[in-house]
Amino acid sequence: MDGITQPDPLEVRDLAWEARMIAEAEAEIEAGLLIPSSEVNEWIDSLGTANPLPMPQAPKRRA
Repeated sequence: MDGITQPDPLEVRDLAWEARMIAEAEAEIEAGLLIPSSEVNEWIDSLGTANPLPMPQAPKRRA
């Protein structure tokens, strides 16, 4: 080689992919497709008890 160190492919960030994932998450939030943290916390707290709650579900995506 000519002394130039090539980055490890496993450490290279895919900025285009990250931008797509952020845009998708923002669109889901805008559409109300999220689970409130209070519901998630209530579910987590119920795990391992005599009456665990079902896992909370996000609203269905409109087709």
